[in-house]
Amino acid sequence: MICKITEPENTPFNLFWANYPRRVAKGEARKAWAQKGCDRHFDQIMDSLPRYIAFVQSKNWLEYAHPATWLRAERWDDEYDEPPKMLGQTAQFLEMAGKVGLQ
Repeated sequence: MICKITEPENTPFNLFWANYPRRVAKGEARKAWAQKGCDRHFDQIMDSLPRYIAFVQSKNWLEYAHPATWLRAERWDDEYDEPPKMLGQTAQFLEMAGKVGLQ
């Protein structure tokens, strides 16, 4: 006989699972959730998911990270928004480097 453990649908992990775009290896994801103490980071995790999804779609990547991988790497802390424009800072650096004879 196979015994399936049921858990309430509205747990933080289940809400994450329902919203994560790649639902594979749920047991590993549940372990990663517990190991990383993700209940403490629930709001931050859920806030970052739409940005992560949009980021992956903007890059035309074929797959999203496995949820356990995403959680273990604390990817909710990643900066998914557009990278800062460094061109102006680079130009300023090069200008200053030229003034002090670094070029």
